[in-house]
Amino acid sequence: MVEVQNEIAPLQPGIPNFRFQKTPISYFLLSHQYSKLLKNQLNLEVCQKTLLSLLYFATKILKLKLIFMNIILYFNFFQNFILIIISFILVFNGLCGRHRKNGLSFQRTCII
Repeated sequence: MVEVQNEIAPLQPGIPNFRFQKTPISYFLLSHQYSKLLKNQLNLEVCQKTLLSLLYFATKILKLKLIFMNIILYFNFFQNFILIIISFILVFNGLCGRHRKNGLSFQRTCII
């Protein structure tokens, strides 16, 4: 009868180093565990790629939001600028228009 010696399994990524007997069942269990670890690693890589793509699209959406906010701010600035110009025109029109004083019509001199 031949005695089977315990050996240290070769180091493989993701599998701890432990002793096992050289039997077909132990090799099957080891390969099954290794395939499970590989599937988990592949699932993790898929999750990482999905998260990276989601982050990429989130940054694109934030950039578009910033662009639209800048456009709205520019429109708001131009709207305020136009309102200021109209108010200056109305004020100076009131200062420079014809006025009556004691029934006499006279032209007020413009400051501009």
